[in-house]
Amino acid sequence: MRSRFSMFVPLLVGVAVLPLLALPVAVRAQEEASSTPPRIEAPQVEEAPLIDGRLDDACWEGAARVEGFYCLDLPVPRPSPEETVGLVCADGEALYVGVIAYDSTPRDIAALETRRGGDMHRDDCIELRIYPWGRQGEYDYYEFSVNPLGTQAEEIP
Repeated sequence: MRSRFSMFVPLLVGVAVLPLLALPVAVRAQEEASSTPPRIEAPQVEEAPLIDGRLDDACWEGAARVEGFYCLDLPVPRPSPEETVGLVCADGEALYVGVIAYDSTPRDIAALETRRGGDMHRDDCIELRIYPWGRQGEYDYYEFSVNPLGTQAEEIP
C-alpha cells in the first residue's frame, strides 16, 4: 500500500485561504482519528514566497515547523517511515505551506494522476487538512492534496 507522505523532492504548495488567516491552522499529523488535531500558528511574513517548488525564500526561515506525520491510509495509522517536515506561514492575503518529504527508495514512488481534482488514492501524495472550526469531525475540514507530479486536488465542504 502506498504511503501518503513518501515523496523525493521538496514540494511547495501555496494555498490562498483568506477567511482562515485569522484562525490557527490545524494540520492532521497524529495517529488516531479521534484525537484533536494540533494547532499551528502561521507566522505572518512580510513577503510571500515565490511558488517555484523550492523552499529557499526568506519567509520559510521563520515559518512554523510541523513534524510527526502519520501514514493515514493504512488499516492502523502509523508514523511515517520517512522524515517529513511541514512549514507554514502567511501574509495578508494567503496561507503558505511547504513540505519536505524524503524517500529512501525514490524508484518506488507512485504518481500517475495528472488531472486536477483526479483520483490520487493510488499515488503517493501529501494531504493537508485544515480544520477552521478547531474540531475534527467527519466533514469539518478543507483538504488539499498534491502528488509528486504536481497534480492538485481539493475537497471543500
